[in-house]
Amino acid sequence: MVLAEITPSHHTISKAFFEYQNLKRHWITSFTLVEHDRSMNLFFGSVQSRIFQLDERILNA
Repeated sequence: MVLAEITPSHHTISKAFFEYQNLKRHWITSFTLVEHDRSMNLFFGSVQSRIFQLDERILNA
């Protein structure tokens, strides 16, 4: 078994690394939410237009 000694310099590197990972994760999450919101709006818009077309067909029948 090998034990590693954690020095202040190693601690600083790992802390910076984890902060970078958190920042990256936050950016990816924000980007995904924005893209998801856009795609859902497009989806609901297309569904609403199809429902409107069906309503017109029923009224014109």
